Amino acid sequence: SSGINAEYGCTCTESACSDYILTVSTTGRLPDNLPTTTDCKYGDTVQIDHAGGLGYISITVNEIAILGKQECHSDTWEFETLTSVPELPVEEGTEVNLSCPEDHQLEGASTVTCQSGNLQDDNGRTPFCVLLDPSLLPGQITPVSAEHSATRDGNEDEYGAHHAIDLDFRTWSDAAPDAGNDCWFRLTLGRVDCVAEVIWFRPDGIFFLRWTCSSTGCVCAGEYCDSYSYTLTISTTETLPDDLPAVTDCWYGDTVQIDSVDGAGNCGVTIRELAVVAKQGWKKVLDSRN
Repeated sequence: SSGINAEYGCTCTESACSDYILTVSTTGRLPDNLPTTTDCKYGDTVQIDHAGGLGYISITVNEIAILGKQECHSDTWEFETLTSVPELPVEEGTEVNLSCPEDHQLEGASTVTCQSGNLQDDNGRTPFCVLLDPSLLPGQITPVSAEHSATRDGNEDEYGAHHAIDLDFRTWSDAAPDAGNDCWFRLTLGRVDCVAEVIWFRPDGIFFLRWTCSSTGCVCAGEYCDSYSYTLTISTTETLPDDLPAVTDCWYGDTVQIDSVDGAGNCGVTIRELAVVAKQGWKKVLDSRN
C-alpha cells in the first residue's frame, strides 16, 4: 500500500516497504496545461523494483490496483462552448450548474455531478451545447442526396442519412453496417465541383474532423484525425470534362464518401452535420473560357 505526493513521489505505508521501490513516470513530455496538484503524481507508467540486499528477492503479485485522483477536469470537447463551467478541477461528488451561449441550447441536464472523473447527469451522460440556426459557409455546396451503408435500427426518421445535411445540429445521421459489414456515408453533389474542404461538425458547431483538399487528394486536419479511423474519397460518376481549369487547391468530383476503417462492424459514422465547401471562383475561370 502506498500514498502519493506530487513533489516527492510515492510513499509506502506497510511493514515491507523497505523491500520495494515504486516509480511513477512518463514515456514522453507532460502537457503544459495539466492542473497543479499536490496529492497525486502524473504519469503513464508504474514500475515496482525490489530494493535488493542479501536476502531472498521476490516480486510475487496476486493483484495490483492503480487509483487515479477522483476529480473532474475540463479536457473534453463538451466544455469548450459551455458558458458557466466552474473553475476546474472540482472534487468528486461536487454539483455544477451548466449553461450555453445565446445561440446554443443545452442538451442534457443543467445540473451535473462530478462522478468518476466526469461531470455527468443522473443517467451518466455529459451535457453539451448544440448550435441553433446555423448558416451556410461561403462556398458550401448543397448536395442533392445523402445515403449511408444502413440506418441504425432501420429508423430513417430518427437516424436517416439526410439529417447530416439538414442544417439542424439537433438531429444526426447514424450508420449501421451493410451486408458486407462495411460502414460508410455518401453525398451526391449533383454536378462536378472543385472541393476545397469537407467539414464534419460537432453538435456545438465546432469541427470534429476537417479535410483540406488539393489536386493530389484530401488530408485530415485537427486533433482527432489520429484518434479515429476514417477515409475520405472524392470521386466522379462520369469522366471529367477536358476543359476544367488546372487547380492545385481543390479536388474535382461529384461524390463525397466517408468510410469507417475500424472493421469488425464498428461503425462510428454518426454525423450531426457535414459540410462540403467548393473552391470559390473556379467556375468563373471555366465560364470565361466558354
